[in-house]
Amino acid sequence: MSIVFTKQLSTENFLNAYNNSVVEFSSDSGVEAEKATISIGTLEFEILPINEVFRFNLKEVITVLINSNNFQDDTLPELEAGDTSSFVYDNSDNTYLEQLVGYQITFIDGDTESICKTYKFLKSVEQLEQNKVGLSISSNDMYMLSTFKEATNNSYNVTYFEGYPFDISILLANPGTTTILNKTNALSYSFEMNNTVNRLFFSDGRITISIADYLPLIDGLNELQITRGSNSIFVNVYKVAAKAGQYVKWQNQYGGWSYWLFNCIHNRERKVSDSGEVNNDFDNIENTTSPLFDIGKTSQDTLTLISKCVEQEDQEVLDGILDSPKVYYFTGTRLSQVNDVSWLAVKVKTSSIEITDYKKKAKELQDKKLKFLIDIQ
Repeated sequence: MSIVFTKQLSTENFLNAYNNSVVEFSSDSGVEAEKATISIGTLEFEILPINEVFRFNLKEVITVLINSNNFQDDTLPELEAGDTSSFVYDNSDNTYLEQLVGYQITFIDGDTESICKTYKFLKSVEQLEQNKVGLSISSNDMYMLSTFKEATNNSYNVTYFEGYPFDISILLANPGTTTILNKTNALSYSFEMNNTVNRLFFSDGRITISIADYLPLIDGLNELQITRGSNSIFVNVYKVAAKAGQYVKWQNQYGGWSYWLFNCIHNRERKVSDSGEVNNDFDNIENTTSPLFDIGKTSQDTLTLISKCVEQEDQEVLDGILDSPKVYYFTGTRLSQVNDVSWLAVKVKTSSIEITDYKKKAKELQDKKLKFLIDIQ
């Protein structure tokens, strides 16, 4: 006798926690099944069969277990000269979940049979279209947790704005020494990445110490090849020299963090509302000066941020702001080390942006501007 899965999840590949994870199973014993018990950590769920087949979706449980930090980013990088380990931070607990799931079938005669499987989940989600065209995390042993470059599943585009904190998240099925080759200048360096999810910080905000001390980067395009064992990914890092602007970071659909420097605050609008009133009309008119007491007021600022001349590959990354469950606005000081008050969680008010307008001419697309509204309380 054994449990047979007619719909099962891979125990080798990384799974998206925020997509459905449906299993269907039954027994080949020939004895009528009464119920099944699904054990996930300390949680147990009892389900009944339909035509002797059990069906269960792990998604609702896994998304609770994997999101213990409510999408917050509490990592504060502190890069130290001469210590490359200070450039790599373990983000596995906030992004990755290796979960043992037990399946037990109870038969009407009281007998049971069981099996356990271990799954690897990421705090990620994929859209149906992405999955159908192959832009998905599948069977590779190495990924960067960011938007894929168009028509690939191992290449990425990011922009590194000098003078602000910036990192990339590297997912490794087999952690260890990882070599980064800058194919633009033929220089390379190896970092110890001993975690499943490794955040490699290029900068903590300072320019006096950065990844360039070990892996020199030029202003403009740097074509990086990141290799661990026989696996490689390719990251186009466009470095922008230090300049002023409005800096934002957000958690992208793969569980990593993406960054962008907007050109300016185009507009700042403040909305003020009353918190309410309390009745104070309890005396004669000649003794009354204020029949109502104001409880107070609340105010909320809305910033309109604009980014000019956005390239198509940049927009593919920027589109993720609207879908992100957590967005931060940089309130720290440019060219200074980030600290615990450098980021302010904000709400993106913009609900739609133009992704592509096929009627526009090439010159119009080249001069394209993106506008985002964010609420600050």
